[in-house]
Amino acid sequence: MPGQHSELLQRSHPPLGNLEGVVTEIPADRGSLERRIAKLTRELALARRGHQQQMAEKTHQLNRLEEIIEALPGGVVVLDGIGNIRAYNPIVAEMFGQPLQGIAWQEVLARKQLPDQSEQEGVALQGGRRVVVSVRQLTSEPGVILLLHDVTESHQLEQTANRQQRLAAMGEMSASMAHQIRTPLASALLYTSHLKRPALKEDGRIRIADKIRARMIEMERMVNDMLRFARGGDSTVINEIDLNALLDALQQTLDPQLEQSGAQLHIERCEQAVTFSGNYEAILGMLLNLATNALQVATSTPVLDVGLTVSERSIRFSVADNGPGIAAEQQARIFDPFYTTRADGTGLGLAVARSVVEAHHGEIRVDSKPGEGACFTITLPRSAAPQMLASSSDLAGLRETVEQGAFPPGFDSGEVRS
Repeated sequence: MPGQHSELLQRSHPPLGNLEGVVTEIPADRGSLERRIAKLTRELALARRGHQQQMAEKTHQLNRLEEIIEALPGGVVVLDGIGNIRAYNPIVAEMFGQPLQGIAWQEVLARKQLPDQSEQEGVALQGGRRVVVSVRQLTSEPGVILLLHDVTESHQLEQTANRQQRLAAMGEMSASMAHQIRTPLASALLYTSHLKRPALKEDGRIRIADKIRARMIEMERMVNDMLRFARGGDSTVINEIDLNALLDALQQTLDPQLEQSGAQLHIERCEQAVTFSGNYEAILGMLLNLATNALQVATSTPVLDVGLTVSERSIRFSVADNGPGIAAEQQARIFDPFYTTRADGTGLGLAVARSVVEAHHGEIRVDSKPGEGACFTITLPRSAAPQMLASSSDLAGLRETVEQGAFPPGFDSGEVRS
């Protein structure tokens, strides 16, 4: 037994030795683990402080951005994907009142906007305020921000300056008008005195009456030209104009002159119904003015062609005649008020035409060579109503994004026209 016990003890000694080695290694591994845990703890603390610092900086940037937006002299509106208002600054609340949150932008605009407005002049609101709306596309997500610029004061100053210019021009015109009206008026008075002759037959009375009427019409045209020029184009009332109906009215109004002069008139029309926005009376008067003057300057049988080109955005009229044409040096002054080469001209025909076209934010030009007639081309926009875009996002959503740690990236000429 003793021998066996000794042998048994010797067999068990190596395992006991290994256990002692394991026990001695544990403290060393435990220290390494503690050091790794401490290192990770420090790294996590640094990362947390860095993240908190970034969050604080972004929150500060957002707060500063909100303060800047609230302090802006213009309005800022943020719309969601279906055009509803999600955020706006105090200027917008002042312009449109409350509440605005969640309401469709077009609905808000409709309840404050005056009808029949021109896009280039901005949006006229009730109370006399006028704003220009700009659109900025968001880059972080679908949507737009609307920027509203108050141009009330500058628009009023521009209107005042234009009115003063026209009044000054009218002062210059008064002497010319006195002379121009005196001639047909004196003729009318003379013809009137002839009507008193007892021996005058009925056909003679009719001829004199026709001459008196012609002089009255001439004076009426002068006065109307002066009034249109003074009003600056008559574009304050905007209508939806049927293009073919406008051209029919032009034809009907010119028919008496055509029959009297034997002139030929060709008017191009649209095969389909086409409408555009503008002041009906002013545009019809402008076309009549151009056509009438073209008929008056013709040295032979007048031939007048009214052309038409329709596009998605514009309407283009052309009024071409077979008159004597316009010299190049006269074309430079052709649209100036009171410039005329006609003895009986007021010098307002083409000035009024240009005034009407410019009031509609269109263009008018003339192409002519002496002896080859003249062609006036008028281009008018089809729409005079402001077009507002609408889409998405808001400052509240931006704050939420920041809190989640994802800050997004921010008529007178050498062609003798009146």
